[in-house]
Amino acid sequence: MKISFSKSRIVLYARSIHSSPIPFPIENHNRLKVALIGDANSYTQQLAEALGATAQVDCFFYGPKKPLRGPTKGSVRFRGFKTYKPTWTERLYPFQIIRQSLRDRPDVLHIDFTITEFSSEYLNMVSFPLLVAVLRLLRLKVVLTIHDVLSRHVLEELYGEGSLKAKFAHFGLLFYLRFLGLSDAIIVHLNFLRDTLIREFFIDPRKIVVVPFGVSIIRPEGHSFAQNGRFNGKKVVLAFGVVAPRKGLEYVIHGFSLIASKHPDAILVLAGPRDTRRPEYLDSILAIARSAIDSRQFSYAGYLDETSANSLIFESRVAVLSYLYACATTSILYWVMSYGMPVVASAIETLLEELKGYDRSLFVGPKDPAEIARALDLVLTDDVVAANATKYMKTKASFHSWGLVAQGIINAYWQTPLVHRSAKASLGNGGSARNGRPVKLLGQK
Repeated sequence: MKISFSKSRIVLYARSIHSSPIPFPIENHNRLKVALIGDANSYTQQLAEALGATAQVDCFFYGPKKPLRGPTKGSVRFRGFKTYKPTWTERLYPFQIIRQSLRDRPDVLHIDFTITEFSSEYLNMVSFPLLVAVLRLLRLKVVLTIHDVLSRHVLEELYGEGSLKAKFAHFGLLFYLRFLGLSDAIIVHLNFLRDTLIREFFIDPRKIVVVPFGVSIIRPEGHSFAQNGRFNGKKVVLAFGVVAPRKGLEYVIHGFSLIASKHPDAILVLAGPRDTRRPEYLDSILAIARSAIDSRQFSYAGYLDETSANSLIFESRVAVLSYLYACATTSILYWVMSYGMPVVASAIETLLEELKGYDRSLFVGPKDPAEIARALDLVLTDDVVAANATKYMKTKASFHSWGLVAQGIINAYWQTPLVHRSAKASLGNGGSARNGRPVKLLGQK
């Protein structure tokens, strides 16, 4: 079986975000001063490194003064920031970030945003729109990266279709995101998220730029599980990441159980920490697995450090992305993509866009164990299907490298109106700021 995908479209996209940047003469800096702001997570760490590696950007990071703890925060924090400024705490972060910004006067404040970015308590994030509004009043240039949007459909998945709780939550998010729309530019990773912000939350489409999540091309290092004899060279079917209800792992277990006897050389490996918001979910998943699958074909690896996680990914045959709805589906996909690993993925909006052109037979319906079983059987049996899926993943990863993504983000900084006005004033008639037009990426409407 042969897969097809538009390599020319990927190449065109790569060229669009890797095009020569516009000169940036603001305040006579040779390099653009960017303050990246957020929690010390994998995205901010890799983005800071990629921006700092360019010739155009001097990137420093406003991070937490101490690690955040609580029910909405996981246990993993990332290090390796070249210039880390311990800046903020959970309750006082708006005032502390404003104070540090006024001291440093960066050209761009790039804020990484999730609903729990600056606090382990949802209530503390209520003041985040105020932070954005004050920074704009101070005429500082603000760019947000919004990773996910709780759309009306996602809220109904969480609270029930037609529920009052879902309606009130959507109404509150409408006002919340409208305030975030005061920022100069908003970066999202998918056209689906862009369309949701425009359609449901009325964000100005001219402010939204689509730049993909970056991929690090990871090289295998150190030991591997297979070499240590843990899985005895079996074909590993990997379910990876925080063990959370939104991942539909019970359906993966039921699906694998349907084909386990046909593939005695396969093992389903669940790897990841307990979800701090729903800690009981892990216990229920392990109970389901013990009753449905022979102990020789199931293993729970628990939380893994980065080296062990990379070794396990390298040894796996296929990863299962069984998300139930289109929210928070990116980071694990791009981690396994860095190895060129085939995936069996839910046919939901975000994954369908992320994997456009991927083998349709490896997409499955959410909550459908029979579909999951069919796709797993195919990729475990057919080496050609697996090889073609690997080829697709490696090609896509090469054009979503952090170097290309960093250039796309630098171009997105030029979408800020104040940047254009400053550039025009500095360049005069003899220069060029592309007539102040936003830099567009492929797929942006």
